[in-house]
Amino acid sequence: MFTRFLAEKKSSKFDRGLFVLLWVVFGAILFLVAPIWSPDTYSYFSVPIHRFPVYSLVLRGFEFLLGRDAFGLYVVFFQLVVGYIAIRLVYDRCAHVFSLSRPVRLVLLLILAAPYAPPLHVGSNLASEGLAYPLYLMVISFAIDFLFRKQPQQLLWLALTFIGLCLTRGQFIIMAPIIAVVFLFHKKKHILKWGNLKHFLILILLPFLVKGIDSSFHKVVHGYFVSTPYSYVNAVTLPLFVAKWQDSSAISNPDYKHLFVQSYATIDSLGYTRARTMGDSRLQYENFHDHFPMICNQNLHDKGRAYFFEKEGKEHLNAIRTEQASKALLPILISQNTAAYWSVYFEGILEGFKSILLLLFFVGVLLYSCWRVLRRYSAHNAFILLGSTLILSNALIVGFACHSIERYLFYNYFIAFLIVILTLRKLIPRI
Repeated sequence: MFTRFLAEKKSSKFDRGLFVLLWVVFGAILFLVAPIWSPDTYSYFSVPIHRFPVYSLVLRGFEFLLGRDAFGLYVVFFQLVVGYIAIRLVYDRCAHVFSLSRPVRLVLLLILAAPYAPPLHVGSNLASEGLAYPLYLMVISFAIDFLFRKQPQQLLWLALTFIGLCLTRGQFIIMAPIIAVVFLFHKKKHILKWGNLKHFLILILLPFLVKGIDSSFHKVVHGYFVSTPYSYVNAVTLPLFVAKWQDSSAISNPDYKHLFVQSYATIDSLGYTRARTMGDSRLQYENFHDHFPMICNQNLHDKGRAYFFEKEGKEHLNAIRTEQASKALLPILISQNTAAYWSVYFEGILEGFKSILLLLFFVGVLLYSCWRVLRRYSAHNAFILLGSTLILSNALIVGFACHSIERYLFYNYFIAFLIVILTLRKLIPRI
């Protein structure tokens, strides 16, 4: 059954040669680049409640089998093998469905493999991207099978890889509903037929299933039935940055007011607030971007956990209380600083696209492809709709939840390339 994941038709010599070369490159990475231990790596080992479960379980599993002194190289090997399989999956699907020329296939492979090179080192870094990136590629490949190759049985693999992905990195929870909408556009005249309706409902319900599994894991391991409590802690960081001292008067809960005052006092003393930033919204975003860890992880999160642990004396519950406080502070601080918040937020979106022209391009192709798909469904237009929606939604989520760094955005680079190619084909058919 596993071989069915790969190309269903015999690969060309060109494709086989490319993947032999890729395997050589991955082998060189395995032996020449030492496993990279980051601060995130150590936090996964303790399986904290504020981490999604899958990558913690992977690291702890390898440690249990091999010991901490030896397991790093084997984790890198595992990440490279899974990455190789995922790249092959999505490469073969895209090459077949979109009839890509050799030069385009070569560039596509380079873009797919680029995250394994510096500066990201996805395969060598003992961080969640090492598993999240291959899982993301697998979700896309099975979505292509399901949506464009008339293979409804691939919905099972799509669902399994989606669940694994979201339990590794939660930012992708929106993927299944987006795929569901594209499926709805495709089957709009027959969506009430039981087979189509069943598939649509499965896609819509998948995020709720993920939340249930995540909460059940934390109940078993940490004693609390909650989804991973680290979303609002990240999301409130920008509102905290643009806040003012007097915003404390709008906070009625004494615990939440204390957390705000203590957190804001720290970053204000360091100059990591909008009020302390000289210049326009661009310079304000740069200050926020450069000091995000100090504003969030090393400040609000640490202070909140310390405060609630001292008050209630319960491990894990302190992280939940900090998340609850962040959720309550989020709308208060945004409402008190609405214009400032949205101006800096928009700069974060622009940072992710590097140019307002690129942002406008993807907005334009999304609207155009939506119009074309509604008029007459085709795989090319539907993929452009799917891809542009994934790109824009991820940029909006990343801008809302944290800051726009390559680590959170690189997943969609190959999709952006394919959208450009498919769009240019409307002008230059032979490309």
